[in-house]
Amino acid sequence: MSLNRMPTSAGFQTVFRFVKDAPDGTSGQPQPRVTKRNRQSISCSTCRSRKLKCDRQRPCSSCVKRGDGIPCTYAGPIKDARSRHVESRGSEVQLRLQKLEEMVTGLLMHKTKEQNEPRNFLSDLAITPPEMIDPSLKTSTGSANEAGDATLTEHSHLCGNDSGTRYLGATNWTTVLQNIRGIQDVLDTGVEEEPTPNNLPSGQNILFDCSPMVTFSVLCSSLPPRATVDNLMSAYFNAKHNQSPIIHSTKFLRECEEFWKDHSSASPLWISMLYSAMYLASQFNEASGTKDRSSSNPRIFLTRAKQALLAGEYQKGKQYSLEALLFYLKCNFVLREDYESSSWMIMGITAKLALRMGYHRDPKTLKNITPFEGEMRRRTFFLVEVMDLLLSFQAGVPPTIQEDECDTEPPSNLLDTDFSEDCEILPPSRPSSDPTPMLYYCVKSRLAKLLRRVIRHALSLKSPSYSETMKLEQELSIAYENIPSSLRPRPLNCSLTDPAYIILHRLNLELLHLRCSCVLHRKYLNHDRLNPTFQFSRAKCLDSALKILEYQKELHYACLPGGQLYNDRWMPSSLIMHDFLLAVMIVCLELYESRFEKGDEEVRRKRYEVVRDSYDIWYSRREISKEARRAANVLGAMLKKVSKPVEANSMAISMIIEEEGRSDMGEYAWGMNTMQDTPLDDVGSMDLPLPDYFNNVFGTEDGFNWGCMDHYLASQDLNSGDSQFFSGWQG
Repeated sequence: MSLNRMPTSAGFQTVFRFVKDAPDGTSGQPQPRVTKRNRQSISCSTCRSRKLKCDRQRPCSSCVKRGDGIPCTYAGPIKDARSRHVESRGSEVQLRLQKLEEMVTGLLMHKTKEQNEPRNFLSDLAITPPEMIDPSLKTSTGSANEAGDATLTEHSHLCGNDSGTRYLGATNWTTVLQNIRGIQDVLDTGVEEEPTPNNLPSGQNILFDCSPMVTFSVLCSSLPPRATVDNLMSAYFNAKHNQSPIIHSTKFLRECEEFWKDHSSASPLWISMLYSAMYLASQFNEASGTKDRSSSNPRIFLTRAKQALLAGEYQKGKQYSLEALLFYLKCNFVLREDYESSSWMIMGITAKLALRMGYHRDPKTLKNITPFEGEMRRRTFFLVEVMDLLLSFQAGVPPTIQEDECDTEPPSNLLDTDFSEDCEILPPSRPSSDPTPMLYYCVKSRLAKLLRRVIRHALSLKSPSYSETMKLEQELSIAYENIPSSLRPRPLNCSLTDPAYIILHRLNLELLHLRCSCVLHRKYLNHDRLNPTFQFSRAKCLDSALKILEYQKELHYACLPGGQLYNDRWMPSSLIMHDFLLAVMIVCLELYESRFEKGDEEVRRKRYEVVRDSYDIWYSRREISKEARRAANVLGAMLKKVSKPVEANSMAISMIIEEEGRSDMGEYAWGMNTMQDTPLDDVGSMDLPLPDYFNNVFGTEDGFNWGCMDHYLASQDLNSGDSQFFSGWQG
């Protein structure tokens, strides 16, 4: 019998070989070594995973078509072990920051939603701790609070290059990108805007006007001979009252010399400023009777100024964009042919552009601003603030610029010769006792800020407390007391040796202060008149209105033939007309509210005569000015509602005012060639019909309806009159 023998391992050794496993679990048999080339992948991660052709753009076209702009990333260069060991810590941080920068930049280009429910990438980033994004960012030493405090100081910046300047505040998402670059001084690889082609744009204008576009060569060839331009520029700089502080005379004259040598050295926006200055000078010469008959039509200068604005793409915030817009706005005030809403809309564009370019931030808080540029920015923003304030005041709306968002300091009391483009440190401001032309603007800047607060106080939807009103009144009193003596109001007979522009500077500051008082206290005229608490406000408002009307009368006679300001009659601003109308309405309201009250009848009679004198002034100019004709129409309707005080208990409120008892104005007989007795019945024969609004002005139970009056004044376009009436400086 044969035994079955178990096979031994020796029989299989020729086929199998037992080996021990390696500690790492792999076979102990040596594997063949595969050598790969150490090359960098040129495709993005998405195209590489999907095996698609990549054009190596950032992001690539394939990712853009799929809406995958954010995950379109590229692998960094492949480094061997030795290079990875010697790589510095700073390079690692740089790569991480660059990757995060690419992600934020990709967000800009990512225009479509990745999912039905959009995800706020920046919100996720804001609430995610940095160590969760990248654990290596967590530091062992250093306080999170300290880091947070450091970032709070870098919450806004200016973004500027050849294509324009833009201010980016804390709410703008690109501030995150700027903050990243702020951490690392060595990283300056940002996304640059595409350069603007040299050809001029088309199809854009200031206010819906489809004017034909012109080329740069046409703008230059349209200029008159240099001798004519020099004469006009001399007239502009010698008109102290209308010379704008936003132009530095020394710098502008230097740029003029460079322009005449080489036209290409100037931009269309600078040429727009030149045309505007020539237009203003032409208007000054025409108003003062010194116009050269051989000179060009000033309207051509204004047209070219607008065309140069459009050619220079002012809306992009380039150099001189804001200055050129302000000049063009000033030209519209001198022309006085556009509707009031036109100037207000241009001012709205100007104010928004100033905010976009960061003029509301003081230059000391911004980088790369020289002392010269900083002071000129302060001057420019001052003018923007004042014009926004005055035009908004006329329109009855809050100003565009809010004081809580601005920290730009007032301009310094310096002459143009005190500082230049090369100065490293701005010289200290001259004392208020030094009456430079800039002193007026410095004082007006402080008063304008108070007027803006008063306007917001008056337009507030929540009724402010009386204590807030009195607090503003106290601040107004302090500001008025701080006005330098050289700018304090004086009678004209005490200013015989003073230049006309100094006289008008004093008048404008005085009217600005009186306007603040009228607006601040006017709601208390017919509010709880028996309450002695509001007696101060009623008296303050009425006294301020009477003073304004006194200045109107004095100014009117001074501008008549033979008057002290006849040769400079173009200087008074058309904006002060609203002050005169506001003041006369306040006095009319007081006459109406006090009709049943016992008091000094002689005082009421004098107030009535003040109103009638104001009406006569407007009526005397009705043939040469639409503004005057409309103002006379308004006042005539008001005087028909208020009877002339004759007896203490007169009840004839609705009677047409009789002409007896008119005060003798013989002391002004030298200037009465344009003044006549103007019966109120003539109001009905004017070109403009009497509106139905006045049936409701006094028709409420509480007396005067300021809402109807304000709406009427705002809708009647009181600024569209002829340039012969109070045309000139803008305020």
